[in-house]
Amino acid sequence: MSRRNTLKLLGAGALAGLAEKVPAAGRQAFDFDDPADNLRGFIKMTSSLADEPIVGWYSGMVFGNVPGEILKPLFWLEGFGVGETVRQPDGSYRSSWKEVGYYRDVETRRILEDWRNPYNDELCDVMHIHNEAVNTVYSTRFPELPPLSETSDFEMQFPNYTRTGAEFVLPWQVMDGHITLWNDFRGKIKNVLDPDVWKRESTGDYIRVTEMFQFVGDFEQFTDPNRDQIDYTGAWNRLAPWLPWMLMGRHPGELFYRCTTTKVAKFEDLPKDIVAYTEKHYPQYLDYETPWKMPNESSWEVYMKEREPAP
Repeated sequence: MSRRNTLKLLGAGALAGLAEKVPAAGRQAFDFDDPADNLRGFIKMTSSLADEPIVGWYSGMVFGNVPGEILKPLFWLEGFGVGETVRQPDGSYRSSWKEVGYYRDVETRRILEDWRNPYNDELCDVMHIHNEAVNTVYSTRFPELPPLSETSDFEMQFPNYTRTGAEFVLPWQVMDGHITLWNDFRGKIKNVLDPDVWKRESTGDYIRVTEMFQFVGDFEQFTDPNRDQIDYTGAWNRLAPWLPWMLMGRHPGELFYRCTTTKVAKFEDLPKDIVAYTEKHYPQYLDYETPWKMPNESSWEVYMKEREPAP
């Protein structure tokens, strides 16, 4: 399913067309215009309605994007997350998630311990992704957040493109027996790495991050009332500042991530070197326990806890 086809959902006419996709007899009806149906459909596709843990895998390439230059492949990225989504008494869903990700050499794909930065020729000590709390609550409304100010450290926008309010209505498409969905957030967040202290690690006072997810599943599975989750393949794209361990400071540019995603049945289905590296360095990520923990910790906060400012 091409990105171009997915973009056709942005008009109100696309949603009207979706309403014509009526499931066959014995299938579960789905109203693409109803926030409650959108919420249940989103959880069914991306997680599970049965309050059970799932494992998600991702793999792709990270590129450097410097103004005026062709994108430069910097390293592969591969990892996984585990979590569960539990329905709450008010009808919302509480999602608990933890994740790891490992940077790999572009040519050999070996997991990196250090990396030669092509922009400054510095040998950098790699810090792999290990986030213990990537948690959120999903409801029939997106969070209504204030703009950045002295009392608000972040601003976020969500993909309910056909709505002027905060209703949880997503851009779906049904095509040739498949159902597709994309979900994204576009945000600007106060940088916990003070540029006056973390002179080589910090890219500035604020971090601009965009994450875009696409999911493609089987429409028959999606409308099967006996299924609590469905299989999917998907994509994760991300625009974000240079990673702190790259020691880029305020060098112009950013990172672009392009990854494939899917669910796997169990940890043993993951690549063997990923499992072995996790067993050695982050064994707590190889269990299905994902206790609810707030606030979340970003990779920048983990870096601040575990590293010192570079000389």
